[in-house]
Amino acid sequence: MNTANAIEIDKQMMNTSKLRLVAGLGFAAMLVAGPVGIVRVAAAPAVVYTAVIDAGSSGSRIFLYEIVPGPYPLIKEIAKHKGVAGDEGIDDFLNHLGGTTKDLGPDAVGDAVIGPLLDAIAPTLKARGVHDGDVVVDLLATAGMRSTLKPIGSHDPSEVDAYYDGIRRFITKKGFAAGEVRTTDGSAEEGLWTWIDVNNRYRDAFRTEKAPVGVVEVGGSSMQVSYPTTAAPDPSKNIYAVTINGKTFSVFDRTYIGLGQDDARKTMRMENPPADGGVRCFPTGLQPAEDSGDIIGGKLVKIAGPATFDPAQCEASYSALLAKRFADLGDPAVANSTAPFYGIAAVRYAFESIGAAPQLPSATALSKAIAEKCVPDGSVANFKISKKYEQRACSAAAYVNALLYGPSGLFHANPDQFKTTVADQVVVDGKVSGSISWTTGYLLQKYAR
Repeated sequence: MNTANAIEIDKQMMNTSKLRLVAGLGFAAMLVAGPVGIVRVAAAPAVVYTAVIDAGSSGSRIFLYEIVPGPYPLIKEIAKHKGVAGDEGIDDFLNHLGGTTKDLGPDAVGDAVIGPLLDAIAPTLKARGVHDGDVVVDLLATAGMRSTLKPIGSHDPSEVDAYYDGIRRFITKKGFAAGEVRTTDGSAEEGLWTWIDVNNRYRDAFRTEKAPVGVVEVGGSSMQVSYPTTAAPDPSKNIYAVTINGKTFSVFDRTYIGLGQDDARKTMRMENPPADGGVRCFPTGLQPAEDSGDIIGGKLVKIAGPATFDPAQCEASYSALLAKRFADLGDPAVANSTAPFYGIAAVRYAFESIGAAPQLPSATALSKAIAEKCVPDGSVANFKISKKYEQRACSAAAYVNALLYGPSGLFHANPDQFKTTVADQVVVDGKVSGSISWTTGYLLQKYAR
């Protein structure tokens, strides 16, 4: 037998064996399935565990999610932790002002902030039998870290990169898988992710025919405006395409550094004249010794004397700031939105803290509530003044009032375009079913396949 014939016979024998194997497997499957045919069992979808640290300008918090990727990813928030009391943003550590003592530097951020957040999700992971090493931890920073870079801040990109490298090493040392650790783009990412989550939670816009809405979000250092538009996607014009579950929307999104409630308040405090620390925007009767103040330029700035809330002067200060920022960065042109707007985050808190109805907002109701709670003698007694957030309630409400309805406000020309505010916690059948957060929008977009 020559070599060619031997090879051919071997091929025939191999093919015959394959046929017998396939036939045998098919017969075995018929025995299991019975005479009606083979029942195919789909493999269980892969579950991904991801923790996202929202490193915001006013503090850091962590969310733990269970995710099933797909065209419409199934995302379940299974744990969250609001962070360490006294933490006012990881950017403080970069400036050696971190921690409750305000004197900790970059090397301390892991033990002071990141470690406690990771420890907080450990019980949930243990209860589910999930190993730390199987959890990807993303740390995504927002406007506080954006403000640290030159020319706004004092740091070069290399310094910020080195800072993030240290955080990655800390996450890995804790036994987790370090994922994305970086600063987000406010317009193309953070604000867009918030828009995705609000429209997913409150409109179910990616699974139904409900039209999406616009969103106004106020954080600590930045303010985001996002809305659906008929214009074609064009990143140079801050218009982006969002595609989830086969549905695509064109969305305008713009972030405005310096228009978060904390940065706006700091600008108001430093206005010169009057150079009085902002006595016109705090509840009447607040004393300098009671004022927690703001760290501005490395110094603690407080009101220079007893506060006397003045609605007109306070609005004028905030309106001037809004006019300048919109002139510098561009008008968000909310009239181009194809939908009304919802307000979230500090917009919602402003209404709640001052006693104005958050579900049916109006310029008249908000102004009236501010006048009643902040102007009369002894108004300071209307708030738990030992808490800094309550001290700042009048200032925050006045700022949101100027942002929404003031002469430089978003809805000055059409107040009815701003429809409602929505809570951060989503309640279904009387139970909290999740939180509104850009972190969920980030994951929806990331895992949509």
